[in-house]
Amino acid sequence: MPLKAVRYKAKNGRFRRRAREALARGEKAPEVDAGHGAPTVWREEFVSICGRLARLGLSDPEMADVIGVAEKIFRQWKYTRPEFAAALAQWKGAADDRVERRFYEKAIGYSYPSEKIVVINGEVQRVPITVHVPPSDYACMYWLENRRPDIWKRARIDDNKRASDEDRLSDAELFRQARIESYEELFTTSRSTH
Repeated sequence: MPLKAVRYKAKNGRFRRRAREALARGEKAPEVDAGHGAPTVWREEFVSICGRLARLGLSDPEMADVIGVAEKIFRQWKYTRPEFAAALAQWKGAADDRVERRFYEKAIGYSYPSEKIVVINGEVQRVPITVHVPPSDYACMYWLENRRPDIWKRARIDDNKRASDEDRLSDAELFRQARIESYEELFTTSRSTH
């Protein structure tokens, strides 16, 4: 590796370390050494622009592309400009909260107003309706496996173990086992109701 590249890497590493240390102390991180490279394209309105873009769910590379800077510069601004990093974190959190709410609604089911176009007595009419979207089994399982893993992940492992045990049984043994389980269930249900 040429000596010039080695110096650049060492200097770049020192800059990142100095920036992290300054941010940890609550200070503004140092700017890139003056006189090296192109002048910065930073403008204060990037804070509000990127905040709105983050709220819409854009990733860092997508935001960098929208404002016309390289990804590396965008990441550097997050280290050197605390107000920029704070705005991104705040708005990305808002986008994440929105997605979480929508996922929860998908897990429990939801309704929304709509309209249906119908023909009544030869006349086209718009009729307001409420559309009901049923809960998603996959969303429910995903939600429960992550929110209550002690109950739901164990149950899935037990089902998998049982399925592999059933593969080894003959049809007659499976039928016998199902009959025993149904009698046990009937017995426990009838005892609990009396």
